[in-house]
Amino acid sequence: MTQSKKSLLRPAIERALSIYQQLQEHDQSVVSQARKILTQYIYGMVDQGECDEQRLVLGGLAQLEAVERDHEIKSAQKCST
Repeated sequence: MTQSKKSLLRPAIERALSIYQQLQEHDQSVVSQARKILTQYIYGMVDQGECDEQRLVLGGLAQLEAVERDHEIKSAQKCST
């Protein structure tokens, strides 16, 4: 992965995570899981050649939505009760 592609990763991940948190309040365990999902997914998009930060952010958010719809990202608080 080239340096220019690497420079896309952190801003896209942070922006997507920020938007995710603004849409609904989540506890820290959910945010941590969302960061992992975003990181893996956005890395994959960049590996496949995507270089547009906005597309990376939107793709990451769509992936989070799909994971929540299909598997629900679980709060550690909910799991312990």
